[in-house]
Amino acid sequence: MRPAAEETTTRISLDDFVNTLDPARATVEMFSPSLHLETIDAVYDSGTVLWRADITMTHVDSHVGDPDVVVGQSYFVMARTGVEGLAQELLGREEFHHLRTDRFAPLFDDHCIGPELAQQFSDCVEVVMIALWIVVDPALQGHRLGAWSLCCQCIETLTSSSG
Repeated sequence: MRPAAEETTTRISLDDFVNTLDPARATVEMFSPSLHLETIDAVYDSGTVLWRADITMTHVDSHVGDPDVVVGQSYFVMARTGVEGLAQELLGREEFHHLRTDRFAPLFDDHCIGPELAQQFSDCVEVVMIALWIVVDPALQGHRLGAWSLCCQCIETLTSSSG
């Protein structure tokens, strides 16, 4: 996982990619989905860190150096328990990012998960991943890329966050 400033892979939107194709072409075969994670936040010492994940694929006719095609995107927050003011941070993020993090604030007390959520877990919860939204281009919906993306986000972020 790299901060956005260190990203080295070139990407192109699906719309821009389609504009490069021969208009007579009826279909394009895509394969090899991958996930490119970027932090939106520059500060990592808060209780919450906002992430964006681009869902990218490669087209069959691509060559070495061709950009990956972005076919979807998601946003999620990693919330570290034990940080004072966690619920307030989630409320405050709505003001800056407009991603509706405020609706998750009631799940937390001042610095930990709330009692209603805590009773569902037997061990101490150190970090919580909150999926805010996942969007896949309509041309690729039905291929379960959104669910695949969420699974990859869990594997990549929770295992590296002591979650």
